[in-house]
Order: sequence, then structure tokens, then C-alpha cells
Amino acid sequence: MRQEIMAGLAAGFGMIPGLVVIPALLMRTGMDFTGAYTACVLVSIAATLLFGAWLRLPLAVSCSPALTGWLAYIVILSHGSSWQAALGASFFASAGALLLATKFRGCLAEAVPGHLQELLPAAVGLMLIFLGLMQGRLLLGASIGMVMPGNLADPVAFYALSGIVLTLALLVWKKPFAIPLGMLLTAVFSLAEGFWVLPAAPFLLPEGLDKVAVQLDLEKGLAMPDVILALLVFQVLTVDGMRMALRQQHGREISWIVFGAGAVGAWVGAFPPVIAQESAIAKAAGAENGRSAWTVAAVLGGLLFCEPAMAAFASFPAITAPALAGAGYVLLQSVRHVSFKDPAKLASGLVLLLLLPLTQDFVLGIGLAVIAYGLCRLFQGRWREISPMVYVLSVVFFVTLQIR
Repeated sequence: MRQEIMAGLAAGFGMIPGLVVIPALLMRTGMDFTGAYTACVLVSIAATLLFGAWLRLPLAVSCSPALTGWLAYIVILSHGSSWQAALGASFFASAGALLLATKFRGCLAEAVPGHLQELLPAAVGLMLIFLGLMQGRLLLGASIGMVMPGNLADPVAFYALSGIVLTLALLVWKKPFAIPLGMLLTAVFSLAEGFWVLPAAPFLLPEGLDKVAVQLDLEKGLAMPDVILALLVFQVLTVDGMRMALRQQHGREISWIVFGAGAVGAWVGAFPPVIAQESAIAKAAGAENGRSAWTVAAVLGGLLFCEPAMAAFASFPAITAPALAGAGYVLLQSVRHVSFKDPAKLASGLVLLLLLPLTQDFVLGIGLAVIAYGLCRLFQGRWREISPMVYVLSVVFFVTLQIR
């Protein structure tokens, strides 16, 4: 039991960076920070408790910073959608993923070639690193070229760079709690210099749920099929990928919990959750049953009352930049060897690795990569070697891209 509890504590405290990053991203869209924080934590607690009580698995659930970043910057801010419409799209995507898990489990995973599934964590990791550099003002928009380096005279850029270097060093040295420790040290140093102020009352009863709950716009959400498709693809591939990486059975039941939490969470005010990558921390620490999941839920329950402290962290972007960069590094490490000797795999892999981080658009990145793979196989005269679902998904992606 001691080993399970310690593993759960490691995973639970490792989830702190995501709990800071996600509400901070959503706050830029006009969503209430306290409401987004409360909704995210509540959905994570409920789904994690189900894993511990029902399936007795050492798995934790959290909202995805990568997915939230894409929704916040691309779907809402760049395309002019509202966060209410994005919540509506999230509901339909989670409901669709739940239907796939019930009736057509495995079809979507078969439609995306295996090498692209292997490369997807790397593409998402690169996107997170790019987001961290942009959020820390280490990369800025440029009139000539895509980006230009930031000015280290800017306190945000200086502390972001220091925090990223420190976090990566801790990860390389394989120190426990490397990501939250790097973020915490960045926060302490910047606090000592007076760049942000700890609130007089860092603890508060959970509030703000009334500002985000039952606010989803189903009509406008249904009018965004490209976003629904991207969310559905991301959820299915992420959940299946993490499950296989952690060598967990009960694939159908795991999908029911995560996708069901996403459908219910949209009504609460939370965007789609996934299996937290911190579950790998618990697994590596020797967790084997649901006691570690109960421990993670207990840690999240305590953090539910720390919203003012989390909001103060988010007020200085340099604090969360190391968390994004560190999470990206961890995802890059999870990628196994992928051979690029095949021209079709090389072309489609490059499309995914270039477009997803640069555009931060899952529809464009995954869709064009699948289309590129199908076209290359067709030109090679080897179209019979791949699943017909690849061509079906290529047509679906092409149609949704045209609609958008």
C-alpha cells in the first residue's frame, strides 16, 4: 500500500503544471479562470476515481494542455469562435468517440497508419515546446520570416529561459518531480524579485462553476465539423496510445470512462480529458492497482482549494513556459524508432512533424499526413497494402478541410 500511495503522490503532484496551464490558456478566450480551474479538476477527480474504484487500474485523467492550447489559440482566438461553441463541439466529439468505443472500436485507429500514430506524440511534443517558447516570449512574431528571438532583457523571457533550462536539466538527470519542481523554482525566483505577488489568501473554497457550467452552445458547436473531427481523432488516438504504452487491458472500459467524462465534462465547463501522461510516473513507481488512482484523486481534491495560488502562478507567463517545454520533452522521449526508408512513410511523417507544430492545427496536421500517405501508396502502385479505412479517412479529412 505504501508503494501505491507514493506512486499516486508522484503522479498527482506531477499534474500541477497542467492545472495551471489549462485555465491560463482558457482565460485568454474570455473564460473565467476560477470556473475553468474548478471544472477541470472536478472532471479529473471523477474519472480518476472511476479508474480506481471500478477497474482498479493505476490511471489518472486530466484535460490535455496540447488540446486546450489548440482550441484556445486556433479555434477560438484565430478563427473567432466562442469558448461556448468550442464546448459544444467538445461534447459532440466525446459523444462520437464514446459511440466508436461502443460499436466500432479500433476502426479509427486502423485508419491512421501505424507510423503516424508513433509520430503523433513527437508532433504534439514539438507543438508544446513551441507554445512554451512563444508563451515565455522567447520567440516572437516577425515581419520577415516566421519568428524572431525574444529579448532577454524582458523579465518574462529571462525567467522563462532559466526555467526551461532548469527543467530540462532535471529531466535529463531523471530527478523525480522534474516538471513541477522546475516550475516551482521559477515561481520562487520570480516571486523573490517581485515580478508576481502571492495572494493574501492563497486558499479558497471552489467557486466559479456557475460561470462555465451548462454554457456550451450545441448549435454553433455542431456547425464546426472540422473541429469535432479533430477532437475525436485526438481523443481516440491519445487514449489508445497511452493505454498500449502502459500495457493496460480493458480497452473498451477505459474508453467509456475517458470519453464519458468528456461528454459530461462539456456540460460542466471542461474540455475533453485524456489519460494523463503522469500515469506513466505511477506505473514506473510500481503502481499496480487502484490505490494509486485513489491517491491521485485525493491530491487533486486538495488542489481544488488552491485556485488563488494557481491564478497567481498564471499571472506571470514565465512560470508555465517550463511546464509546456518539459511536457513536450517527455512526449518526444516516448517515441520509439520509426523507419523512414519507405518514401511514403517519410513524406507523410514530415507532413505531420512540420504542420502540426507550426500550425498547431490537428485537423491540418493529421489530415494532410493521412492524405499524403494514401496518395504516395497510390502512386507507388501499392494501394492494396494499406487498410481501406485510410482512404475513407482521407476523404473525410478532405471534405472537412474544404468545409472549413
